[in-house]
Amino acid sequence: MGTVVATFDVLSDSRWFLRVGLFLSCLAMGAGAPAVSRVSGLILGLSLPVLTILSGQHGPYATDTGDVWIPLLPAIVLTSAFGWLRENRRGHTLT
Repeated sequence: MGTVVATFDVLSDSRWFLRVGLFLSCLAMGAGAPAVSRVSGLILGLSLPVLTILSGQHGPYATDTGDVWIPLLPAIVLTSAFGWLRENRRGHTLT
């Protein structure tokens, strides 16, 4: 999921796909596997910088190629939040 989102982000002219793709991927990964939501968020968030490093492309980043790291924190937070919500809906809590 992270590789698909990252690939479309690098090849597109806007950040729209990254925003929507990141949210939907985090929702799917957090709800699908809440026990590993933080790890899956880390992997999803790292997929964009890793892909840009491996491909040598920098995508549609206006001022700084370092902003490929921006999705990392939201990916971890969103997958953790969706995982927490799913577990609490069941009456369990993440430990």
